[in-house]
Amino acid sequence: MGNNMFNISYFYSPTCSICDRQKEILGQLAAEDDISFEDYNIFTDLDKALSLGVHSAPAMAIIYENKSVEILTGFQELKTIRERLSHWLSVVA
Repeated sequence: MGNNMFNISYFYSPTCSICDRQKEILGQLAAEDDISFEDYNIFTDLDKALSLGVHSAPAMAIIYENKSVEILTGFQELKTIRERLSHWLSVVA
């Protein structure tokens, strides 16, 4: 994808093994597709999570121009994340 138009706010629980796997996939996405992500502990960053519409973990908010455009909840495969980013890229292009 190779753009910096989007970033991802990723919310995890420290006791969630699926959350660890999701973070690995986001790391792969960041390395391969030039997408940045920030990770947040849903318990200590609850205000941020709620402000973006996130209520559970794992979850990620796709951010464009400092606004959440989509929330993905539960575990997401790399292909799915890329598809959603491509969709939003076509919407804002």
